[in-house]
Amino acid sequence: MLKMNIVVEDYLSEIVLRKIIRQHGQRITVGGCFGKKGFPFIQSNLAVFNRASELTPHLILTDLDDRKCAPALIRAWFPFIKNKNLIFRIAVKEVEAWLIADRKSFSKYMGVGERVIPVKVEVIGDPKKFIIDTARRSPKMKLRDSIVPRDGAAVGPDYNSVMALFANKHWNIDAAIKNSNSLKRAVGNIKNFQSTH
Repeated sequence: MLKMNIVVEDYLSEIVLRKIIRQHGQRITVGGCFGKKGFPFIQSNLAVFNRASELTPHLILTDLDDRKCAPALIRAWFPFIKNKNLIFRIAVKEVEAWLIADRKSFSKYMGVGERVIPVKVEVIGDPKKFIIDTARRSPKMKLRDSIVPRDGAAVGPDYNSVMALFANKHWNIDAAIKNSNSLKRAVGNIKNFQSTH
């Protein structure tokens, strides 16, 4: 097995990457997981992870968020040559969009009709807000209480655990890649990765 370290913005991104690697990584096993401190940590330590890839392959996942486009982000973050053992992927616009992209499973999990889920998930301006707004209309009270924020919070008290449960138990990656090009590219990179070591 090939050990690969992963670098992510948050807990949910870690859960998503681990599942992709389990299902499509073939001979890859996750070594360490770094980050979970938002994109500034990844950006400021990118050169360090790039050098570390010379010894152990690294997979970095960050969100595009409100930045213009993935190529522009890559140009800004990589003033140096990317190591061949470093996979750098960008979720458009957030990793949540990858989960929403499995429209059938996501709508069932949320208890809403599939028709309310856009086919082109990468045009959703704020996927996390979309999930929260979808939860507001859900007939599942426990899910609403977990996801919908209160008292000025950004997300509900159990947002991460509820979405992590969906990712681990219900999310169909093969269905999702049909509706998300950034996910399709990430899965392809992982599936076809060949270490230079």
